[in-house]
Amino acid sequence: MSFSPKEMAQAVGVSESTIKRWVDQGKILAQKSEGGHRKIDGMEVLRLIRTQSLTLHDPGVLGLSDIASLVEEGLYTHLDPHRYYQYLHTGQAQKARGLLQYWYLCGHLVSQICDGPIAQAMERLGELWLHHEEGISQEHQATDVCIQAVYALRQLFEIPEAAPCAVGGAPAGDPYFLPSLCAAAVLESEGFQVINLGPNTPVETLLYAIKRHHPQLVWLSMTSRLNNKDLEDGITQLLTCAEEVGFVLITGGRSSERVKTIHHRHFYVGSSMKELHAYAKALALHHRGNNDSLPLFP
Repeated sequence: MSFSPKEMAQAVGVSESTIKRWVDQGKILAQKSEGGHRKIDGMEVLRLIRTQSLTLHDPGVLGLSDIASLVEEGLYTHLDPHRYYQYLHTGQAQKARGLLQYWYLCGHLVSQICDGPIAQAMERLGELWLHHEEGISQEHQATDVCIQAVYALRQLFEIPEAAPCAVGGAPAGDPYFLPSLCAAAVLESEGFQVINLGPNTPVETLLYAIKRHHPQLVWLSMTSRLNNKDLEDGITQLLTCAEEVGFVLITGGRSSERVKTIHHRHFYVGSSMKELHAYAKALALHHRGNNDSLPLFP
């Protein structure tokens, strides 16, 4: 989808002549039709809003209907875990989607959104069953709404054609969908082509995907309490493969503390999405520099 300078101007609250001037100065990438009309690609509009701190005055013009649903309540740039929790708790899926999208376009990192509002809201929701019988039902509904919101957020990312690859999921016996989905979103936001195998992924399935896609990064999201020996055996297999294929394995989640005793130059145990984002950013820069060797851990 593309937009005219007039439409973009209406969306961000500046004059049409300003947008045209930015196009002519090369600050905005645009195409011209046979009739000489400027057309700006939708992804370029989103990039400018995010990187130039432009204010969204009329998100509906850009087809951002989820964000438009927030206008009456106010568009606030700060990360507000309580507001996000309320949308999840009350099943307001459109507003939950819009809030994550809006925060991203305001310049917040996906890792900040995941470590902050998403993590805090899901922790509160996970405690509902302690207080009343309907808590489990509410938690499941809210989790589904949150998954929808993260999927919608991922639609705002533009993945380069020559993007590095990342493969990952949660190990066998771990049924949690959302943590691995958040990891996928963090990696995509840094320009990775992502293959997310999701929850309950046997190590054999992960190894097959690795050998097929030759990723630079593999992640394991470990939330459930799993058997230590099974975890260690699986990671040993993955690290043997890492030496052959040449990727880095990053683990995170509540159970990742149980594998901190494994030391390997291809292996890192993280404690947050912020750490995953930092390494992904370094690896993406490394990839764009056409350097064959991976930045490994001491």
